[in-house]
Amino acid sequence: MEQYNADYLDENIELRTDTRTLSYLGEANPDAYVLISCREGHLQFRFNGAPIQIGKQMSFVCPPNNRMTHFLLSPDIKIAILKISTRMVQELLGTYMEQWNRFFYVNQYNIQLATDRHLKQMKYYYDLIDSKISSEAVPYHKEIMQSIIRAMLFEILSLIKMDAQSPQDTSEMSRSKYHFTQFLELLSATPVKHKPVEYYSEKLCISAKYLSSICKECSHKSARQWIDDMKDEDIRYHLLSTGLSIKEIASKLGFEDFSFFCKYVRRHFGCSPTEYRKKNGLENSDNVKAATVKNE
Repeated sequence: MEQYNADYLDENIELRTDTRTLSYLGEANPDAYVLISCREGHLQFRFNGAPIQIGKQMSFVCPPNNRMTHFLLSPDIKIAILKISTRMVQELLGTYMEQWNRFFYVNQYNIQLATDRHLKQMKYYYDLIDSKISSEAVPYHKEIMQSIIRAMLFEILSLIKMDAQSPQDTSEMSRSKYHFTQFLELLSATPVKHKPVEYYSEKLCISAKYLSSICKECSHKSARQWIDDMKDEDIRYHLLSTGLSIKEIASKLGFEDFSFFCKYVRRHFGCSPTEYRKKNGLENSDNVKAATVKNE
């Protein structure tokens, strides 16, 4: 999606309204959600080979590692293409990420059909984004944009929850989807997620190989990726929202080797734990203890 100028762009969020951008969505996005909103007209495409059609004021969310191809557009089409990194979605939704995952990966819910009230509400969000994009840059511009996107995500989560059918009985679910659901629930309920895949497979009374297989089948993500993603969210939460020191966080989350914890955070977040707190303006917060540790 880099070939045409973005209406808005930062390290985690892209917003584009040029329809030519659609031709570059054929490749699966391994680490981002893509939200296509049809503001005028209608469009057709294939989602992992299945035909999809969305009309005016309808939206489609493509989870990571899925493909959209063969786009056909009406002459009056006006769209907004919002690409959000998985990390940003996790950060913005926080503890509600489990519900988001359940809708998109377990129930495989994609198209959002909305009431008139929700259609108007989503239009307000895009009008607000348009206003922020077209106006002069102001302090905290990125934070303002992220706040608007966060509200949009919760709006989507709200209308999906209202529209979704009641959960199926386990007898009506496929065996793999049932075990995948159980895995997500177990992973979310496990305080210390820093454990091997075998730990979770044994709890579910299935093999680690089978667990990895059903995760790939249901979500295009391995069991190891799910563990790391949710573990990263726990780390992010404790770094930004608690008064624990870096060593206390490492211990609480099951990292017996403090040095390994720091290396893990640097590899997954691009900086050390202390730097991550400073980057988010928390180094002087009364809620955060002095956490700078030598040899981090």
